[in-house]
Amino acid sequence: YDGIATRYVIDYGRWNRKDSIDLGQSYRYDPGYVEGKDAGALSVVGMRSMTLKSGIEGRTVAGERQRASGVQPKGASLRVGSGTLADDYKLNQRVVLGSERLSDVGALVLGSGLFGKDRVANLEIFSNQAAEVRDALRLQQAGSVRITAKGVTVNADIEAGAGIALNARSNGVDLATVPLDVNVANGVTLSARGGWVNDLPSAGARSSDAPLIHAGSVSLSAAGDVRLGDGSLIDVTGGGQVQADGKIRNGNGGNVALEAGVGASAAGSHTARVELGGELRGQALGKGGTLTVNTAKIQIGGAGDPDALNLDAGFVSRGGFAGFRLTGRDGVTVADGIELTPRVENLELLPNHVLQPSGSRIENFSRKVVREDRIRQAANLTLTADGTDFGVVKIGNGARIQGDDRASLAFNAGKRVEIQG
Repeated sequence: YDGIATRYVIDYGRWNRKDSIDLGQSYRYDPGYVEGKDAGALSVVGMRSMTLKSGIEGRTVAGERQRASGVQPKGASLRVGSGTLADDYKLNQRVVLGSERLSDVGALVLGSGLFGKDRVANLEIFSNQAAEVRDALRLQQAGSVRITAKGVTVNADIEAGAGIALNARSNGVDLATVPLDVNVANGVTLSARGGWVNDLPSAGARSSDAPLIHAGSVSLSAAGDVRLGDGSLIDVTGGGQVQADGKIRNGNGGNVALEAGVGASAAGSHTARVELGGELRGQALGKGGTLTVNTAKIQIGGAGDPDALNLDAGFVSRGGFAGFRLTGRDGVTVADGIELTPRVENLELLPNHVLQPSGSRIENFSRKVVREDRIRQAANLTLTADGTDFGVVKIGNGARIQGDDRASLAFNAGKRVEIQG
């Protein structure tokens, strides 16, 4: 065609006259845009022995429209073994994430160089034997880690913004009797925190990745015990974004689940327990997540019970969580005279937040606050003892639970609920 018509002219040549009729704007110029797609996935199954020494590339691109809507294309995925059959994970090797040692004969060793930006972003491991995280495992912000094995030991940090799931399970191939525990060593951090993004023109170069400000989830689940060592940290802190116009987008906190004795019958006594030696952190500018704990027995306040997970009364008013689901299969006791006040603890930005570049840690320029009643998110509390023989929820003499307006409070018991407070 010669062009796009925007005006129609009628020529009355005989009368030496012309009439012009404007047709209006009949076209729109669209310069086009980039839309990034997900990277691929590699699945490896080795029934006898496997070695993986190669590098894996998985570059992705986020277009401007994707970035504006907070959508990041999924990075490359690596799956070792198979989760299709519960009794056989199709990998009969011990798995080590980290540097190789002479003692690792017969083990599948995956070096930390496999993971990170433009490399493997999502890792899944299924093994009929044990798994160990030996060196720090740092995936990109949208990355995830899922490990299911016959015992999981974490001796180094794991960072994966989309989520971390560590599961200790038995199988029908390796019948040796070993502890089916998830152990997190002293001082180790498991982080699925949201990111901090500053898009102000004065903040410098802007990242091309989508702003992923909401935290992911961390789940530790074992047929045996779940142990968090002294000084360990589970971090699902929410992030935030300063937009180009100065407005703030609030990131939400993530969920944490610590579950021992998974798969055990409700009948009889229960011994699998959660040992909570570290800190659980989930404060956010936005909404709080949910904390789930499932152990043999829970006592809140009072003299410590050596057979129980002993929690202080302030446990349900710190950490930033908006839901507390506490299950002691053989009993949950709130000690005499204890007052529980479930509250959501939020973050509040300090004035210097506009100077903080993308990637900064939000706790360095914010403070923890408990907001006023009228604007605070309600914190819900559920106490459960589902054992059919010993499952008793007991609220002791003079004990008191003071919840927020619109909050929910629930007691569930396999045997009985005793409310004396």
